[in-house]
Amino acid sequence: MTSLILPIPKSVSLHDLAIWNQLAVDAGVDRIWLAKNVAECQQMAATKELCSTDAEVAILCSPNDISRKPAFLQAVSSSVALIAATCEDDQAVGLKTDCLEHAATLGASTLDGIVVGLSLSKKIDFRVAAGFANTVRKLPELTTVSITPRDIFLRQVIDRYSVNGSHSDSKHANIATTALRAGLLLLSGYVEESHAASQSIEGEGPQHTGDYWHAILHRREPDYGNAKYWFRHVGRHPNFGRLAELIPSILNQTTGPVATELGRWSSRLITSHDWDAFAFVDFCQAAERHAELRALGEAIQWIEMLLLIESSFLAAA
Repeated sequence: MTSLILPIPKSVSLHDLAIWNQLAVDAGVDRIWLAKNVAECQQMAATKELCSTDAEVAILCSPNDISRKPAFLQAVSSSVALIAATCEDDQAVGLKTDCLEHAATLGASTLDGIVVGLSLSKKIDFRVAAGFANTVRKLPELTTVSITPRDIFLRQVIDRYSVNGSHSDSKHANIATTALRAGLLLLSGYVEESHAASQSIEGEGPQHTGDYWHAILHRREPDYGNAKYWFRHVGRHPNFGRLAELIPSILNQTTGPVATELGRWSSRLITSHDWDAFAFVDFCQAAERHAELRALGEAIQWIEMLLLIESSFLAAA
């Protein structure tokens, strides 16, 4: 299999797809790889993962990216993984050239949208490239005073999304699917739509996951009092125990002056082997005035969001 490597454009038009297709035909290549920039195109030229998959769409990702860890990718569908964590933050996307004509029919305007659209019917292969271990994904911000929604095509996919393509009559499955949509909408920048989805299942479901997404939304506004109000509705969510297991590894890696500050927070965030969501709301408020705490808060929040996407998906399934 031969490949052509190009930089990722900021937006994708039908004209771009036609050009890529013509380049592929002229060069006699099987796959077009889109990398972040010219330097990474050059680095990729020596990457053996380029020719190691037959999937229609291949994602080249960093081994340190928790949203691309096997445990998460095996728990959710490829579409959900790609909506939760955009492919535009991965190192590269490889499209088989025979996918380009199908991509042109999707109505997406970004590579992000095109890949999600293809994931609904094509095989997606996530490939780890050790050479990109230092790359860091841009995480959702702790506060969302100003946020630009992603490709409108994603909102359409989320609105129609059902786990395994089914329309279950199970009340709990429908509630979980709505909670999943609320989370995916929030991660895609559609805040008002996420709010409507989570509010539509207020107090419903055995885990009150819709209320959990509702609480995260208000915590990020930021409206800390309202966030705590909704966390009181959530009660003790099953994910709190998992957070109490996972978060110490982040806290313990911290060094320097911020480590002393974290020492005061650790005992508040994790008590009796359980996660204190109210203490994390206070942490986020304190992090507004502390850049290093803010970065740590975003790393913690990212784990929290991925766990919630996973549990929402599994409940819907």
